[in-house]
Amino acid sequence: MFLKIKRSKYMDMSDLRRTENYICRIPKKVRYQFKLKRGSYIKLETFDNKKIILQVEPAYIEDMLLEEGTFDGMFVTSYIANILNIDKPRLNIVNELTLGMDPEAYIIQDGKHIVDARDHFNEFEIGNDCGLIEFRPKPSVNPYDLVNNLYKLIKKANVTINKKDYCLVAASSFNFRPAGFHIHFGYNSGLKHHTPQIKLIGLLLDYILSIISLKYEIREDKFRRGNSDYGNPGDIKRSQVSFEYRVPGGRLMESPILSIGAVSIAEIVAKDFIIRCNDITNNLKDQDKLETYSQLQDVYPTLPSRDIIIEILNNTKNTGTYISRLENNIIYTIESLYNYPERKKEIEMFLNYENTYSETDLENHWKSEYKKIVVNTNEKT
Repeated sequence: MFLKIKRSKYMDMSDLRRTENYICRIPKKVRYQFKLKRGSYIKLETFDNKKIILQVEPAYIEDMLLEEGTFDGMFVTSYIANILNIDKPRLNIVNELTLGMDPEAYIIQDGKHIVDARDHFNEFEIGNDCGLIEFRPKPSVNPYDLVNNLYKLIKKANVTINKKDYCLVAASSFNFRPAGFHIHFGYNSGLKHHTPQIKLIGLLLDYILSIISLKYEIREDKFRRGNSDYGNPGDIKRSQVSFEYRVPGGRLMESPILSIGAVSIAEIVAKDFIIRCNDITNNLKDQDKLETYSQLQDVYPTLPSRDIIIEILNNTKNTGTYISRLENNIIYTIESLYNYPERKKEIEMFLNYENTYSETDLENHWKSEYKKIVVNTNEKT
């Protein structure tokens, strides 16, 4: 499939520029011609032969007026146009779950002071959120590529940070400032339009991903849980291009082993729920058959009461004791998910992770830990 690509003046001017960088805007007649549904995903090739994924949305009327209504290609932001190989605009429709993330970290001076990231990072892929540095790697259809994109941004950011004699630190809380490890999902089935089912994915991830992730948090990380309005249990945020799970803390960016393991667990949980939900609800025609927590417990029998999960994630229960009680059931549930064999090794590395991170020089820690992932991945082939 080939389409012309043109910069959109109005996408560049949009107040939602960050969102626009994940979108290609295509006129209705062109979408009809190529059988591209609104909300579907396409894969494009960059100058360096890499792939990026964009979601299909309608073109702005203003852009079409500038073209006198005759343009038969797609509009993208200047940022996307600059990295695409416009001479070879081959497109492929993506029918898989797409994965994204925007984890936050800290820039630290003298081991104790948080440096305001707004003074140093204001790009699209490396930006800031309330003074913390925020990484926005290109989305992918698999955890390995997504985390590899994150690694590239960490190395790029570290060039600036080292020049200032600062440190890049991964944690869930530092000096009572919380940081998140948010995971994004894009799905073509239309599930993103069904709020009750999306919320159930969040509740399921609370149990399967977020509780087990607490094993790797240290005492200072606990401030994020139960002491702020940030990352509360079941926190799901929807946008026009994806839905976002916001409960895990920034500690998961401590190591690529934790990052790729967390994304792998999130991926297979979402995929498993989608398969079971479509089966139970007749492809969402009978939504009321799976829209409550008690119905979710019928599908996933190891799921405990919601009160217990909230108490653990809000730090009002003895976390260590409850994790040890629930861990075997959580692992059993993970291993029972449809796509577990595809991510088995990444998840096993996550579950067996041993902390060697000293909260200094995050890039060097990633470099040493990343070698383990590469070896692990090569062993699969």
